[in-house]
Amino acid sequence: MAPSVPCAAEKSSEHGRSDGRCRTVERPSKGWSFVSQKIKAPNDKNRSFLWGLVALVVICAVVIAVMVINGRKDSNEDLTAEDVNFSVAVEDGVVSLRGENADEEASPVELFEDYSCHYCAELAEASSDSIQDAVENGEMNLDLHTVNFVDETTSTRGGSAALAIADTGDAGAFWAFHKKAFGDQTTVARSWEWEDYADAAEQLGVDADVVDSIRDGSVEETYAPMLETNGEDLNQRMPDQAGTPALFVDGQQVEVQQDPSTGKLGDWVPGVLETLGTAGSGSTEEQDADADASTEEESSEE
Repeated sequence: MAPSVPCAAEKSSEHGRSDGRCRTVERPSKGWSFVSQKIKAPNDKNRSFLWGLVALVVICAVVIAVMVINGRKDSNEDLTAEDVNFSVAVEDGVVSLRGENADEEASPVELFEDYSCHYCAELAEASSDSIQDAVENGEMNLDLHTVNFVDETTSTRGGSAALAIADTGDAGAFWAFHKKAFGDQTTVARSWEWEDYADAAEQLGVDADVVDSIRDGSVEETYAPMLETNGEDLNQRMPDQAGTPALFVDGQQVEVQQDPSTGKLGDWVPGVLETLGTAGSGSTEEQDADADASTEEESSEE
């Protein structure tokens, strides 16, 4: 009987195949030497490669997650309420901004905007400072009609958070959020979740109950219908093709002009104040100082 090989794999001449198993093979004893070797299954290398690939994917996912989280934290860094001298209120889904010396009988300027609208962001960037000055000085009353035209998810999320913050009556927090949401729209509208909006509201000093309702998304139940109503209003005013931003003065639509120097939408406030005839009519610190000086001169002359 010929000696047996303890562990060898070979291609069978009878079957023309190899099953990759360790088996005993008989050979003639004379002139043969045998070497015992460990045989690996053909799939072992594939398994090693697969596990390495999985590990690499997991590592990349963790790195990306950390970068996104840190990016969101950085995007909210030093977010504080603005120092403003006007009030904010929400009535029937419309955010009303009024200065201390506002003429309540005056017809408000109306601006329809969408927190995911690129052109609305351009307009906000160009006009925010002028809006604040004009409202604070009593030169105009402003009503903001927020809609969710662009994207049902992101527009509704941003609009609901904005209305929730405005509904607290904290004008500084609302205006800071408004400027942040439009000024950093590529981050806010495209990547923020409810958690991020809640963190921003918390940093702005918004009431804890409101922050919690933003965090769990329940604000959408309250404010999404208001966004829809505002959208229906705009569709009625612009039956042919409603879109944002849309500006109305005394109920009439006013075209927002492009700034030739930037190629973007420009500051609309000066033109509207000229139309209203209120430019420079509001009380400012400089005007108050001049008035006080005139009063003192009159008194000295007497």
